Amino acid sequence: MRVFEETEQGVRASSRRPRRDPRRRAWAQDTLEVARSIVVPGDELVLTGGARFDLVHHAIGDRGADPDRPRAGGGPTFSRTTPRFGINYNPTST
Repeated sequence: MRVFEETEQGVRASSRRPRRDPRRRAWAQDTLEVARSIVVPGDELVLTGGARFDLVHHAIGDRGADPDRPRAGGGPTFSRTTPRFGINYNPTST
């Protein structure tokens, strides 16, 4: 991705983000059968739980030629763990 700057001489690229950002992801999920034959023979009550972790680092470099202009570059990092939870009732077993 490029950021462009408009000057009297025309338009030029003033900063560039590398195409390959280091991104990391991991997830885990499991299913647990809680009960069977609760209402009708062969039905199931199932719990599903899991989590996903994301880590993204954006390295943005500013290649602006004007030393008096503030730089727009930086290296922000984003990380988050997102939980997942579900309850399923299956009237017939699978």
